[in-house]
Amino acid sequence: MKRYAYRIHRTDNARTLSSGVQQTEQTPTELAAALLDRNRVEHSYYDGLRRCWVWEYAADAPLPRTPPDDAESYDG
Repeated sequence: MKRYAYRIHRTDNARTLSSGVQQTEQTPTELAAALLDRNRVEHSYYDGLRRCWVWEYAADAPLPRTPPDDAESYDG
């Protein structure tokens, strides 16, 4: 299993809606789709576009405030 960090934010003003770390066998694309679906339920007050950044994460690294340059982004 791989460990990924993620950050989901609004596309209209870049405010963070969710962030964290997840260990999974899913691909980054599958993980982003699942995280975006869950985020729509948890933050139903916001009906605009969201962007999910996903990157491989080392267990001992602090979670950054912004996604690293090599993070993959998915809109949904």
